[in-house]
Amino acid sequence: MNESNETDMHDLLKRELPSLLHEDEGFKMEIIQALEELILTKDDYAKMMDAFLKIKNDLLTKLAEIEDLLNSLSSRVESLEKTVNMHSSDITALKKEITSLRTIASEAKKELDELKMATKVPVTEEVYVEKIKEEISRSLGTSLREWRVYDNKGIVYGHPATVEALVAVKQLTHFVIKIQPVIRPSDIGELKKIGALYEEKLNVKPRLIIVGHHASEETKNLARELGVEVRVIAI
Repeated sequence: MNESNETDMHDLLKRELPSLLHEDEGFKMEIIQALEELILTKDDYAKMMDAFLKIKNDLLTKLAEIEDLLNSLSSRVESLEKTVNMHSSDITALKKEITSLRTIASEAKKELDELKMATKVPVTEEVYVEKIKEEISRSLGTSLREWRVYDNKGIVYGHPATVEALVAVKQLTHFVIKIQPVIRPSDIGELKKIGALYEEKLNVKPRLIIVGHHASEETKNLARELGVEVRVIAI
């Protein structure tokens, strides 16, 4: 169909369609039904808008829920960061404590090893004492003798008792000597009291010497404070 024929058909419809719609009720209904399928009615538009609004509201609700979830997650992350930082500080402090304990343990082990070595006297106490007597006698250049006296005032032990010690005299110097394989702070105090008893009995202030296989730093420090000479000799 060419353009001229289309124009003629269009003009024909414009002329005849009104009368056809008026005269032919069946044709009129067919036209109305066809147009209803093509034209958007007011009710259809309202339904579409309702559907659109529902979709919009659903999306807004979902967005609000997502925002709440994000805020919650953000809060949890901040809380977790604080917890991690707190635990990190605790872990650092714990590591320092462990290091300190290891140092203390190492020092204690060292002292224990020293004590074990000190108490490993290769001879009996009696043999050790006799050998030390010989050594001290050589170092002082004079012989040692037993000194035994009754302490009626209880100066040494806090009650009357017989007190024994080794003594030596060279020129004008008097020595009071105690031999103890492992020297303890109590041995230092005892020797100091024996020296006081010796001075009271003989009116001479003696030089105090204690000899042993081992003496701790605490014992040595106490000896210095009380004026007692400590000699550590291993045999």
